[in-house]
Amino acid sequence: MLDCGDFKGVLYSVNNSLPPVRVADLTDWQPLDVPDKSLLSVSICNYGNYRVRNSTFRNTTIVPTLVGKVGRWTSVRVNVHNTANLEVTDSLMIGYPVVNVTSNHSTPGADTSVVSKIVMGPVKDGASILVNVSRSANVRLAPSAKQLWLGRATLLNEIINGAHYSPWHCFMDVCFEADLSDSSNVKALGDGATMIIQDGQLDDEAIDTACLGLRSYARVAKRNVSNVAGVKNLTIVDGELSDESVDAHHLFSARVDVQIMNSGNVQAGHVDISEGELIDELVDARDVWDTEISVLAVDSGNVDAHSVSIFEGELIDEAVDVRHFNSSSVVITLQNIGNVRAQGKLSILHGELVDEIMDARGISSGLVDISVVNVSNVQCGSGAANLTESELLETVMDVTNVTHINATVFVSDSANIHVPEKSMYLTNATLAAKTLDFDTLDLYHSGLNVTLTRSEGSGCALCKGYGPSCMIPRNYNATAA
Repeated sequence: MLDCGDFKGVLYSVNNSLPPVRVADLTDWQPLDVPDKSLLSVSICNYGNYRVRNSTFRNTTIVPTLVGKVGRWTSVRVNVHNTANLEVTDSLMIGYPVVNVTSNHSTPGADTSVVSKIVMGPVKDGASILVNVSRSANVRLAPSAKQLWLGRATLLNEIINGAHYSPWHCFMDVCFEADLSDSSNVKALGDGATMIIQDGQLDDEAIDTACLGLRSYARVAKRNVSNVAGVKNLTIVDGELSDESVDAHHLFSARVDVQIMNSGNVQAGHVDISEGELIDELVDARDVWDTEISVLAVDSGNVDAHSVSIFEGELIDEAVDVRHFNSSSVVITLQNIGNVRAQGKLSILHGELVDEIMDARGISSGLVDISVVNVSNVQCGSGAANLTESELLETVMDVTNVTHINATVFVSDSANIHVPEKSMYLTNATLAAKTLDFDTLDLYHSGLNVTLTRSEGSGCALCKGYGPSCMIPRNYNATAA
């Protein structure tokens, strides 16, 4: 990575050429294209840090796309540091005041983001792309600030858009890595500011690609990203704090590694989530073949507020959401996520704190290891907890058809609720739905090992109905303590 020092702007070097090119004004910036078998290093530092008052930020960006086309067998290294941070002294609207986010009407306009897509593509096979974002795209609300509004907008847009020249191409030998730290956070220094997100987010997809194929690797690491602290009211409608970490339609003979630490947390007066979430899927894919997936989420997606209301939403969406999972393995470790501490009332209608840990239409020859510790717990001080057609923790594994699986599931200290006496109201609701929910389990020699410890309401149901196609495997083991 190129060291900016005190320089404000962009430094870039092609094939280690020295001295690097310096660009202080990005008004006429055009994305850098990287030829085949080349090396590009780009750093943008100390740029676009502003104080704003009663402003509207729309159809523009502070940091434009830095890298465009990426050639075959190239190496791209991008560093974004201490850039595009905003201090708001009154009100700031980023994007549009969306009135009806569920309509099909699309608000006209260009990309509205504080930091635009960093690597746009298209990308060729064999490319290695590493993007590091640190201390950037943060918003600080001064004691005098009144409101921050994001409507169809984002602070930190996609990090790597792994598009190919052909939409049907599956990458081979590519490496996509996104490291995010201390970025896209919102902190209020006073106690009167409100924050609204409508059809937007603080950080968008980290890696977005159609297909990762043979010998390809995708890695996302987020540390202290997209947290909200100190606001009086936080309202999320059809949006989220942190969007999908890896969005890939197809994964074939690839490796995916996602780590989320201390991200997507909220400390506020009142939190209202409607058809949204704090953290969207960590891995979202359609077809997975011969692929290794690892997901680790720690100290993330938690809420500390006076009162919390959730309608048709959740704090954390699926950790892994796939359609077909074939000859692949997944390890999911969740620790201290999706918890609520409310001094007053918690209300959930048609929602949950944490959605399915793994959601799949079908698993064929899969190896699954899921560990859930201190997840989806509620502590209310003086108020009540009201759940209607909801649950704290949705199914750990929700799979329609299973033909062969070896799964280990460990759930501890999760889906528990602590409220004042006679202050819990459940209407067609449960603290936890089912640990395992399989419509069919066809192969007799599948292996399931389920352990539940100090977790209320975590029932273990292998199948919705024990029909002819659902056979309990010989080596099924379930324990509860």
